Amino acid sequence: MSHILELDGSACLASYEGWLLLFGQGSLFFFCPFSKAKIELPNCPLTEVTDHIAAFSSAPTAQDCTVAVVNRISFYELQLFMVCRGENVWTKNNFFGYNLNRIRTAFFYEGEGKEIHFLDWENSLIIFNASKSPQWKCYYMYPSTDLSSEVLVLSSEVLVLIIQYINIFEHHNDTGMVRYLEENDSISTCGTIVPQFRGKLDMVIGSESITAPNQSQTRHLKGYGANLNIAMFLQVRHVNIFEEKLDVT
Repeated sequence: MSHILELDGSACLASYEGWLLLFGQGSLFFFCPFSKAKIELPNCPLTEVTDHIAAFSSAPTAQDCTVAVVNRISFYELQLFMVCRGENVWTKNNFFGYNLNRIRTAFFYEGEGKEIHFLDWENSLIIFNASKSPQWKCYYMYPSTDLSSEVLVLSSEVLVLIIQYINIFEHHNDTGMVRYLEENDSISTCGTIVPQFRGKLDMVIGSESITAPNQSQTRHLKGYGANLNIAMFLQVRHVNIFEEKLDVT
């Protein structure tokens, strides 16, 4: 991709259907790198971004587009901001749990209601249902041994079976596979989801950040979920949603 002015100094929080959700100069905005279209979001609730992860339900041009931005503000609390197209005020919801890990990926689940799924860096799946009174649920995931199953039924709810990739660049560097990074490279990538990958299951590519040991000589790289074609060459790890850990309403 050629140099794009709108990306300078901006942090990419989400990628979906050819659109990037960016934070820069105190504002959140959608940007399409192909058409150069830009859509500002009103009344940004953030002053800065650190480990924030975001998702949007559909292209920002769709009438039902919903944006969600989440961040772990402590080991015991997640903070979620949401806004729907046509609204000017962001709603805020907090989740309180135990020993929460940093969120790696967020995506909307296309089932009944408006569910947002958050995957952390360990084996936890946290779900927020915004279609009724705010409801949080937390699950533990374990590697699947039954790859013929497309969904797992848990508590009368059908939950999606996910293919989740390990850290793309870290995995390649540590295992001697094709090296995408040199010794002093730093990289920050924005995760994404590929629906119905290889015909059946959704593929989730998590956000990733690697800092070079020698910052004075580092070469900083950025990757955006819509362009991470290298992910197609990696081995996958199948996971099932196994055990409900916590239900906070």
